[in-house]
Amino acid sequence: MHQIQDELRSKYTELFDLMYEKFDNLTVSDSQDAVYTNSERLITVILSPVQTVPEWAFLCLVRGGGPLGQQALHEYFVSKEYNVSDSLNTHIAGRFVFQYSDEHPKTLHLYALTEVPATTLSIPGINVEREYLERRKNNEPGQISFQNVSR
Repeated sequence: MHQIQDELRSKYTELFDLMYEKFDNLTVSDSQDAVYTNSERLITVILSPVQTVPEWAFLCLVRGGGPLGQQALHEYFVSKEYNVSDSLNTHIAGRFVFQYSDEHPKTLHLYALTEVPATTLSIPGINVEREYLERRKNNEPGQISFQNVSR
């Protein structure tokens, strides 16, 4: 943990400041002057050129894209939990994941929607495809819309 904290402090000071709260007289440890907090922060979601909505999200750092030890840090923001079910009778927990745009470094865009994994249906004697079609017949297919988000 201290290795990650030290790397953020020395190479990624802006990210460190977003994720840690600094204290002058911290009693947790003599070698530590900051505590990991990673609080949610308010970002602005752009729905259209004339409509924006606020969104609370926390920072999520991921390593990848190179040999071990040389992997870059990728910055994502993860929203609060939403019910992403298309049915009124079911609750499916989901979160939206935002990533900075390569073309516009200060602009976040929708990167992914995460959900709780589905429960498998395994009832002896049940034709899974027929059961799916029967349950699906009263639900309209959904649509996905990609939106931009800015800080």
